[in-house]
Amino acid sequence: MLIFAYSLHMQSQIALDSPDSLYVWALVWRGVGMGMVFSPLSAVTLSALHPRQLGAGAGLFNLTRQLGGTIGIALLKTFLQTRTVVHVQQLSETAGLSGMGRRTIAGMSQFLIQHGANSTTAPGQAGAVVASLIRRQGSVMAFGDAFWVSMVLIGACLVPTLLLKRRPPVVQ
Repeated sequence: MLIFAYSLHMQSQIALDSPDSLYVWALVWRGVGMGMVFSPLSAVTLSALHPRQLGAGAGLFNLTRQLGGTIGIALLKTFLQTRTVVHVQQLSETAGLSGMGRRTIAGMSQFLIQHGANSTTAPGQAGAVVASLIRRQGSVMAFGDAFWVSMVLIGACLVPTLLLKRRPPVVQ
């Protein structure tokens, strides 16, 4: 679980300009961590069952896992959308209040005009580019938040996991 949490921490640090290797290593560690969580989890879950109950137990375990994953994805998607809106609003306000956004749009408009754009439509095109950059950055920040929350939840699950007691397997 610690390896899985570490991979989520790595992914929470990703930015628009992060190198590809950061993505790759975060995914590698996440795969290793998930493999080290789910296999023992299913073994522990099914080990307490009588052999005649294994089929039903495995089915119930898989149903619960799939249902939990579906609910988790829905909650995470809602969280992601909310945080994206929050970050885009914050970035838009910051860019507007500092004047940086206006200067960027003016500079980009001049660049577009120098490269053949219409002087009437260039400010709108430049504004659309800046708005797109703000949306992209807000989305990346929201994903960072989602990975951080997931890491905290995995860490919280570690405590009850450490308190589990090993049961002897059921024999026929």
